[in-house]
Amino acid sequence: MSDKSELDLELKKVNNALLMIKCGEILQAIYDSEINFAIYSPCWDGGFTVQIGGEYDRDKPLYDDIRPLADAIRCLVCEVFKKYPESTFTKKYKELLKGTL
Repeated sequence: MSDKSELDLELKKVNNALLMIKCGEILQAIYDSEINFAIYSPCWDGGFTVQIGGEYDRDKPLYDDIRPLADAIRCLVCEVFKKYPESTFTKKYKELLKGTL
């Protein structure tokens, strides 16, 4: 891989893979804190919808049309910090993620 553009492409793939692993860890940690949430895409070009709490109302999403997925997860994390300040997730991750959201 002597070509710089090929190397840049490979690095981007690695960075994207690492980002998705971290996103998975964050979602699992929210789930482990027993916080109900949903991230879904109602149609292929509609971005992601984010909801939090026990009752989901598709007509009143917390966030709608968020792109890319990492941004939807950032929105979810910020809401968890606000709505569940005493949760295990917030206690563990708020300081760790400070400045990254």
